[in-house]
Amino acid sequence: MKSFILALLFSLLATAADVDFTGHWNYESESASFSLKLEQKGTSVSGNHSSVMLGGQRIDAAMDDDITIQGTVENGELVASVKSMYGVSTGTARISFVGQDSIYFEFIERPTDCWIPDKVVLTKLK
Repeated sequence: MKSFILALLFSLLATAADVDFTGHWNYESESASFSLKLEQKGTSVSGNHSSVMLGGQRIDAAMDDDITIQGTVENGELVASVKSMYGVSTGTARISFVGQDSIYFEFIERPTDCWIPDKVVLTKLK
């Protein structure tokens, strides 16, 4: 019984460590689009974002390949700093998987003067 419990624990830990946020993630609605381009190496994740809101009147996006998102994966969840390019301020977001090909993005602390959705589900582009 003891060895079964240990095997189960190691299996759960391996599953949590197997999450990979690498990829292009996208959200679209009538009034907004939001995308993330992320690359994970070990438990470190970096990347950038693009957000278009108010029918294109507000754009908050990385220039070229600027890094606007940096964070660490812990317990299957990514906590990252997010730098707004609209107001050039930084906030903190939590990103977690919702199924296999979707992630949930939510600000813990919003950057000031930014045009990025507060919380949204993004799907992985293939």
